[in-house]
Parts: sequence; structure tokens; C-alpha cells
Amino acid sequence: TARNLESDLVLMTATDAEGDFDLLNAPPGSYRILAESGQALLFFDTVDLPSARLELVSALGHRLEGIVRLAGGETPLPGFLVRLVILDGEVQISRDGVTDSDGGFSFGDLPSGEYGLRFSAPSPHGPFLAYPPFFEKAVDLTRDAQREDIRYPSYPAGTLRLRFLRGENGSPPGVHEGEVEIELVKHRRGGLQIGGLDSGGKRPTWKAYGTFEKLLRAGEYDFLCRSEWAGKALELRIAAAVDAGQVVEREVLFSDE
Repeated sequence: TARNLESDLVLMTATDAEGDFDLLNAPPGSYRILAESGQALLFFDTVDLPSARLELVSALGHRLEGIVRLAGGETPLPGFLVRLVILDGEVQISRDGVTDSDGGFSFGDLPSGEYGLRFSAPSPHGPFLAYPPFFEKAVDLTRDAQREDIRYPSYPAGTLRLRFLRGENGSPPGVHEGEVEIELVKHRRGGLQIGGLDSGGKRPTWKAYGTFEKLLRAGEYDFLCRSEWAGKALELRIAAAVDAGQVVEREVLFSDE
């Protein structure tokens, strides 16, 4: 694909069995050339036409890798979609990946050049989370093995840590070992009711055993904790104020009374 940088004229062609190609009726000027095979990007650069013979040399072998962390700390962000993009006019070539448990990602067999990295938080997203749904960063790939330290933007946030206990027959409470479902009911910020729905229009829920820990945007929260013990349904509503940079700990005591 060749795009004229002045007129945005786009010309497309394909190589023959010998790897040769022709760009017919191309007006003189500077062109952005992109060559791809299937899902693989082979070459992209700017060239001047006319040219007696244009030789495109694919310089694959570069590797781009990195770690995505929340800005202002070392918290890794696993499960984030990473899209490597070359966007040139109406022509877009992209490759997708997902960050691993340590927030890491990698793309191999790339030619050198300028790329865009687009990061997307796992879906569904919600206003209670410590980070926005999207983030973009430009990268100039110049080395065989290039590593990027990505600092994903962060809202003021703190950590909520819940410890689940069970008390019965007046005995001292012990650890509740059953599964607990935690449902976000209300979220308030700056005295305003934000709501507790995620981007899918549902109340977010999580499951935990013994303890639950979640990084949340600073604000006031109401949660409904549900569990079961010996065939009996247990339910408890709790409130917690999460302050920026703080760890808030709460004990959730399920009782058979």
C-alpha cells in the first residue's frame, strides 16, 4: 500500500512470484509505503517517487516488550488488552496481546519504526476502578530488543481489604472458610452518588475465600456480602470509606444468630 503524503491518494498492489511489484500511474511525490503478508508487517517507511527501481528490504527481528503498571506505584495490571498499531491515513495494521499475571506483554518479528500502543482495561469497566478504560502511548522501535515501562494513568485510589469471620454459639469468631460473594451496591464520591453499575449495566460482584482485597477509586462504598454455612444463607451489608493511598481493613462477621 502506498499513500501520497500530499494528496492522500492511496495505491495498492501485490508482489508476483519473484517478489516484484509495480505502482502504476503514481504521481511524483513522497509516499508512505506499507508492506504486509497475512497478519505480518514486513516493511513501512517513506519514499520518494518516481524511482527507477524501489527495493523494499524487510528488517524483521525487532522485539518490543514491556510491563504495564499503575502510575504512582508498582502495582502490575494483568489481563489488559494491548494493541500494537500502525495507523497511516485509512490504512491500519495491528497486532493484539494481553498482559500476563505480572503485567507483561511482548511482540516479536517487527521492523523498526514508529508504533502506537493502545491499552484497554478488562471489560466490564466501572467508575469505581482506580484507572480509566483506555490509554495510548507512542513508541519508536529502534533496537532489536526494546523494553518499555508503561505507567497506566491512575485516579486517586486506595485498597480495601475485607477479612471474613464466622461466629457461632457465643464462641470466639474464627475464619469463615466458605465462598463469599461481594456485590457493590453504592458508590459515592465527593458527596455525590456515582452509582454502582459497571459498563455492562450490572452491579459488579467478586468471589473470595477468607479475605478479599481490591484497589478502588477513592470514595465511599456500600457492599453486600453473601455466603452460606451448614445450609443456611448468610448476608451482611457493610460500608467503607476508601482514602487515596491508604489501606482500609474491615472485618466481616457472619453470625448464626
